[in-house]
Amino acid sequence: MGLYEYKMLSEEDQWIHLWSHGVHLENLTFIDTNFTLYALHMFFVEVEVSNDNKIVGKKEFKTGYLLEKWAI
Repeated sequence: MGLYEYKMLSEEDQWIHLWSHGVHLENLTFIDTNFTLYALHMFFVEVEVSNDNKIVGKKEFKTGYLLEKWAI
């Protein structure tokens, strides 16, 4: 499955697919937010989680500035 096909899934199916097939790569912690990076097929998914463990959102990408913060 490519990024385009993933984005065509419903929001619920995207989460199910991420939890079933995603590979955890890294965590980043900031003052009030945590980020977790997953590899999923040939792209990445960044999940943003608040300090009280609630999912704030997610971003999907292949390359670019979103990937740069993970190169630390």
